[in-house]
Amino acid sequence: PEEHDTVDTTYYDYFNIFWRSNPVGGLMNQFVPQLMLGNALANSTNYPDYDPIWIQMDTWHVGAQYFMGLCEPNSTASDGFSCDRNGAWIAKAATGDLVSVQPGETIETSFELVRVRNRTEWHLRIGVLGQPERSSIVVADRPFMGLVESTISWNEDTYEMIYVGSCLENYGMESSKNYPPDWAITIDTWLHKEPNMPFWRNWQIDHDRTCDWQPQSRVISTESS
Repeated sequence: PEEHDTVDTTYYDYFNIFWRSNPVGGLMNQFVPQLMLGNALANSTNYPDYDPIWIQMDTWHVGAQYFMGLCEPNSTASDGFSCDRNGAWIAKAATGDLVSVQPGETIETSFELVRVRNRTEWHLRIGVLGQPERSSIVVADRPFMGLVESTISWNEDTYEMIYVGSCLENYGMESSKNYPPDWAITIDTWLHKEPNMPFWRNWQIDHDRTCDWQPQSRVISTESS
């Protein structure tokens, strides 16, 4: 961007998948490899605690991330937990390596559901297009990385419906100069479709811009056999 305050402006720009159904004790189940700048949640302690770590970045980086929330234990609740997006949950994250990227490079994100021996894993990747060595990867072998006792497999009914989306989740923006010029996200989605199974809804804008100086957006959806 033409103007960037490394203290007050933070960029999380991403294509993600997430679930709106949650198991008992879990919340905010989100695969979110992202492009980042500023003071961002970009790292974690990983196994076994998966505590998130914020990092100050003065140049653009990408990093694979599985972001999740644990509900606060509550002995008086019917299911033993309090889950409130406004505060009663604990943030956790599984993160891959941070990869430095440069303006003008094309960033690619992929999610792959893989069968490994007797279990199913999700493989998350983000990196520079055409340069696989500059990639960040997270392998989610279990929902919530095993931190939620009520769930053990991605094959459970809770995870049957997947939601996908793209977001410029930017904080501290004050003018159009805080956005990079010619800012654009192109999403090509490849899915395996089972016969006679409805599986896709055209892209649409969920949250439109709220300031006159924010970038304009346009959505086009096409489907091929």
